[in-house]
Amino acid sequence: MDYIKLVLSKDSDLEDLLMCFETVKENGDVAVIKFDGGRESDPYTLFISFPDG
Repeated sequence: MDYIKLVLSKDSDLEDLLMCFETVKENGDVAVIKFDGGRESDPYTLFISFPDG
C-alpha cells in the first residue's frame, strides 16, 4: 500500500501509474477510475479500495 500511496501522491507518468495498477491487482485490491466529463479541471476521480486481509 505504501508504494501505491507514493505513486499517487506525485506527478507520475503513465508507466508509473500502470505499475501502480498492477500492484493493486496483485494485492487483490480494487481500483475504479471515473471520468468526470462535465468538469473544467480535475476531470478524473480515482478510488482504490484496500479490503481487510
